Amino acid sequence: MVITHKISDITQTSPLRGKTILVTRAVHQAEDFSTALRSLGADVLEFPTIRICDPESWDDLDRCIKNIAGYHGIIFTSVNAVEKFFQRVDADTRLVLKEKILCAVGSKTREALRAQRFTVAIIPERFTAEELVAALKSTNVDGKRFLLPRSNKGGNTIHDSLAHYGAVVEECIAYKTEYADPSAADFIRKMLENRNIHMITFFSPSSVEGFFHSMRQAFPENESLTAILRGIHTAVIGTVTAEALQTEGIRPTIIPARSTSEALIDSIVRLYTS
Repeated sequence: MVITHKISDITQTSPLRGKTILVTRAVHQAEDFSTALRSLGADVLEFPTIRICDPESWDDLDRCIKNIAGYHGIIFTSVNAVEKFFQRVDADTRLVLKEKILCAVGSKTREALRAQRFTVAIIPERFTAEELVAALKSTNVDGKRFLLPRSNKGGNTIHDSLAHYGAVVEECIAYKTEYADPSAADFIRKMLENRNIHMITFFSPSSVEGFFHSMRQAFPENESLTAILRGIHTAVIGTVTAEALQTEGIRPTIIPARSTSEALIDSIVRLYTS
């Protein structure tokens, strides 16, 4: 489904006309976002900096799924986790899952679970790991067991915070996040140097890491990637992604109040029409 959004106080039919926006999302996730930007007049360059892969072995995830009855709830922090998890689930396991508390970080993750015909019991108002922990904490997690299917990359906020409140959190690798092919990095470098890219968008800390990994291979040692980027707008989906960008010395131009694609697009439009 193509992203839709409401921008109540903007009347231009093409508010992003003349702006070139670089999208760094993985290939299979970029289409809707790019389509929405193009519908607003933007020229979009897709430069996937990460790719989502199967884990090296399914044994860990399969073992956790086999023992699913022993968990109080399952925590999903991304659409990728939902998709990879349910690739391994059979009909009998689905029946057991109906009795579990399913938690989601983000509206897209909730939609992915709904597409699997499951109801999300807990979703924080702000789509962050910290807010999810706060929401779970209010339900008294002491002594309860949770399963957290996750990427090989990512932080330990949920695991460590819930453990602090007495919960047992078992993590298992449901998918791998790897750096994507950097072959287009030289072209992107020239576009950046010539100021032909007006904004770069990031949807995860991994996409930030992948971007800098790829671009540093395209820059000679005597050129500063960070210095060039300081003159270009950046938009991030949330605070954790913002922290990853700040680690690279770049302060994000845009961090939307809600961590959704729609809110990010709305903020981009407002920046260029204010």
